[in-house]
Amino acid sequence: MKKKIAERIFQLEKELNEKNNEIKKMESRLKHLLKSKFISLYDAKDSKTGEYIYNIEDVDYIGSVEEEIMKHKISKNVLEDKLIVGYDLSDDKDHTCLIVCRHMKNGYLLLNNYYDEEANKLYKKLTERSEKNGVSITD
Repeated sequence: MKKKIAERIFQLEKELNEKNNEIKKMESRLKHLLKSKFISLYDAKDSKTGEYIYNIEDVDYIGSVEEEIMKHKISKNVLEDKLIVGYDLSDDKDHTCLIVCRHMKNGYLLLNNYYDEEANKLYKKLTERSEKNGVSITD
């Protein structure tokens, strides 16, 4: 009986050591991933509720967009690039904002955002017609 108990204790200690090794490996992987500011953002919790602020499943969508970005970067002979420009004039109620997005296969990728005076200057530059640009398609 004592032999069986000793064997069982030995077996349980072995299993415990294996589990501890697995935990150490997982801790190492987690520490490695959390070095990324982007990934750490998804680990942030609301101090009042204790719940995560961002949904980690959103990263799956971002990942598919990242794949598209990589394909776009890898392709040396890009024949087409669709950009979307959004502009929100605040009329001194809030900040004026101009955003630039790239149209991707699975949605849009935010490239840049500009605020206030810079947003107004860019919007004006993008929308004012000049004599040197010639006739538009709709003319």
